[in-house]
Amino acid sequence: PRSTLFPYTTLFRSVLADAEHERAQMAFWREGRRSASLQAAARRVEPLDPARAARLYSFELAGLITDYRVAIALPIAERAWDLIGHGVEPFEVSFRVAHVLVMAGRTAAATALVDQAADAARAAGNATAMIMISQPLWWLERYDSARDLIEAATAELRASSGLWMLVHTLVARAELERPVGRLTVALPAAAEA
Repeated sequence: PRSTLFPYTTLFRSVLADAEHERAQMAFWREGRRSASLQAAARRVEPLDPARAARLYSFELAGLITDYRVAIALPIAERAWDLIGHGVEPFEVSFRVAHVLVMAGRTAAATALVDQAADAARAAGNATAMIMISQPLWWLERYDSARDLIEAATAELRASSGLWMLVHTLVARAELERPVGRLTVALPAAAEA
């Protein structure tokens, strides 16, 4: 009967969506191109797993952001944000949505989102999220808030020996300090990275 197949159908759609996500990541990172089928996979999984669909949509944003295609990215960002209930988790979704909002000039919405995300990332002790969310903060010229997040992430990563992400944190610190002229901080961070 159909009712006994439902869990398998749900599982199949989820696995298929995850495979499509992996394929899209390979296409983007290897060849710099977007996957034409990623949005279709997100639409298929939307009723079953909204958070998974939001992550799929948000990965589509990565290529659109890189290509500066804000007009196309904005409705996708809004859909992803709707699917997570205008919340902040998963953090990779809120980070990309904030990025698109900043690029689109919707700074009030971006500010509200990154403030909420920064608080949640700090409360969770999630160093990766703190690093991601620090970027839209400095795009919004909120350098002190971005610096606080980067410092918190650095402390978390040094305590846990998270060397791979520590490198990213130090690079983010150097990138943050360079445009504000704090080269005596940027240079040691870059050198350590």
